[in-house]
Amino acid sequence: MKKLLQDIARNPRYFTDKLTKKSKISAADHSYFTNNGKAIKAVYKIIEMFGNTYKGK
Repeated sequence: MKKLLQDIARNPRYFTDKLTKKSKISAADHSYFTNNGKAIKAVYKIIEMFGNTYKGK
């Protein structure tokens, strides 16, 4: 949870762009969301609910 809050404080626009589909989920984004803990993975699930999913393998 602490890492998530630090990442949001450092770059809040990154998360809002992903949430509002202004930028697509890239392979690097997908790796970040799936490998950095449960809180960040939960945020990724919320982003997927809004329709912005990773289209790769």
